[in-house]
Amino acid sequence: MSHDHLSNAKRAKNDEYYTRRSDVELELAHYTASFEGKVVYCNCDDQTSAFKDYYVDNFKELGLQGLFCSGIAGELFEYDGDKTTVSKIDGDFRSNDSTAIMQQSDIVVTNPPYSLFRPFFTQLLEHEKDFLILGNKNAVSCQSVFPAIKEGVVRLGYTAPDYFQTPKGELANLTGLSRWFTTLPTPGKNYPNFTASISDREYQQFDLYPALNVDRTCEIPTDYDGLLGVPISALDKLDQEKFELVDLIARYAVIDSSYDTPGHQLTEINGEPRYSRLIVRKLNLKDERRLPID
Repeated sequence: MSHDHLSNAKRAKNDEYYTRRSDVELELAHYTASFEGKVVYCNCDDQTSAFKDYYVDNFKELGLQGLFCSGIAGELFEYDGDKTTVSKIDGDFRSNDSTAIMQQSDIVVTNPPYSLFRPFFTQLLEHEKDFLILGNKNAVSCQSVFPAIKEGVVRLGYTAPDYFQTPKGELANLTGLSRWFTTLPTPGKNYPNFTASISDREYQQFDLYPALNVDRTCEIPTDYDGLLGVPISALDKLDQEKFELVDLIARYAVIDSSYDTPGHQLTEINGEPRYSRLIVRKLNLKDERRLPID
């Protein structure tokens, strides 16, 4: 192995969190129709993985055609519903071995190391592969991630696991940090009904961006048609049939760079920056989506 390969493997191991079986079952139960007749590849999972166990235990019920699992340890697990095969491969998801298996699979389902989420996500998009993967919610603000969410290619899943197992067998509390990212359909998602009004409080405008700041998701006004800057944690609570995703701002704007101001953050109010903000606009159901910023 090259030095870079060993360094990448060590880094992946240091921030690896194993998904619990209960959390796998809770989320994957929503996608049973999407798995029928498909080959699933869990490409960050060894033979102790909860993903692997779930698919083996439910292989026939889901109507799977095949299952592959592999990870940094370098073992490839194959299962066809009757026969199991274990062989050696280069388990780095970027390797030629893993990429070739991904290309012959239909759906990638796994929990990649958080530090490698961006290259993992980008690889899946480049190969136009369907996926259901776990990641840090802050990955939403990445330039490679947000445009896919804005265009509806990728959406957030139904649940948000709070606890994970570490490689040392300890329980890690990551409450509020993880989200499922998927290209699979997510019908039947429940969204909260917002009741706030623009007259309820004073909404301040950002210094360098033409949107009103909203500090809390529950304060999103329902009677305002202009641009709103809302917390990124609001994303899984926003029905994109009712709200248009326009941009995401922090030090820069992910979509429209014309507002970028060197030495400043676009979330500043009176010179003091807020956290990253999703820029959204309420849609009138009778209107088409309005893409340009007024």
